[in-house]
Amino acid sequence: MIRLLELPVRLPRLAPSCTGIATMLLAMATMISPAEAQRTWTITGEQFFATVQAAAPGDVLLVSGEVYAFPPQTIRKPLSIHGLPGAKFNAAIGLTIDGIPAGQTFVIQGFEMSGWLNVKACAGPVLLADLFQSNPILASVRMSIESSFDVSLTRCAMVNCAIAVSGSSVTFSDCAITAPSIGNRATTPPTPAIATLGSFVRFSRTRLTGGSSQYSTPGPYPAILAASSSLRVSGRECVLTAGSSPFAAMSAIEGDSTLTLDPAATLTPSGGAPAISAAMQVLSRAHPTTSVALSPIGGVTSVRLHGLAGRPGMLFVGLPGLPESIPGFFGELRIAQPIAVASGVLDANGELSISFAVSADPILRSLTLRWQGLAGDGTRPIWAEPSTVSHN
Repeated sequence: MIRLLELPVRLPRLAPSCTGIATMLLAMATMISPAEAQRTWTITGEQFFATVQAAAPGDVLLVSGEVYAFPPQTIRKPLSIHGLPGAKFNAAIGLTIDGIPAGQTFVIQGFEMSGWLNVKACAGPVLLADLFQSNPILASVRMSIESSFDVSLTRCAMVNCAIAVSGSSVTFSDCAITAPSIGNRATTPPTPAIATLGSFVRFSRTRLTGGSSQYSTPGPYPAILAASSSLRVSGRECVLTAGSSPFAAMSAIEGDSTLTLDPAATLTPSGGAPAISAAMQVLSRAHPTTSVALSPIGGVTSVRLHGLAGRPGMLFVGLPGLPESIPGFFGELRIAQPIAVASGVLDANGELSISFAVSADPILRSLTLRWQGLAGDGTRPIWAEPSTVSHN
């Protein structure tokens, strides 16, 4: 069993009430971004890039209407950018997030997205949350993530979307991404949903679909195409589906990388291909996950640890931190100065959950949090895949 006393001494053993959690988060936000040092800008899309130039690191931008990034634009300062209801972000031929320094965080959240979005050379955490794109005929999304240490995509739902990751550490949680296909009136050729090169990429509670083709050339693509990378697919909610074609078969995961695969995940190849290509090195391991049903400020947020029913578990919260391996534990702790907020036994559904009211103080929009569970599997404790969030 996992008990608080069995954790490394350096981990805090605070387990506040649900009311105490809300107070604690507000105190964290105040310490990190005191009100006199952090400004909130409420702007329209037309004012966006002028405001970015005027804003100070750590400022919050609340954006209505449509942002149109033409010509290509680059943001080089840590900001929290939140789309108000109905906001759109047309990255046209390019928006680049470049060089966010270690210890500082960039957030873009809550937009209908189209165009090209690039993240490059970021040492500090980058959070892309609640981005969606629902019209594959009129728009597409291309993302590239290069040489960046801690990028999280959370609750993003996009069709006609392709994401390339190179030399980076990236986490996808609660996302649904469908790659471009030919034969459905898409204007771009088919691709994998995710292509990786020399990266560590984690998929938690995520659905990916590779590009399909009605023609012999180009053929279908896998959900993930991985070269010289390390992949981790966690949770029974992970569903990876290969693209299809009348002329060729395709695996759900292709490449020459290492893969830690939760046996509860669903992999669907096409045309009789194996689920995973033969060149992949596969380790089968059930891996717990963490999910957050996020509310706007003033609402109620729920956090869940998902794992094996009847096993002990804990929930932690804190600021995003560098991955840290702890002897005797599987996985990595990814919270700086973690605070334990709940402990117990996972219920019959394999869940340990808490809910709490979120303060209506707008300073919370400047706070990026990482929630992470810890669960037992009968042999040793496992750090769950985390969920990184920012309240809108």
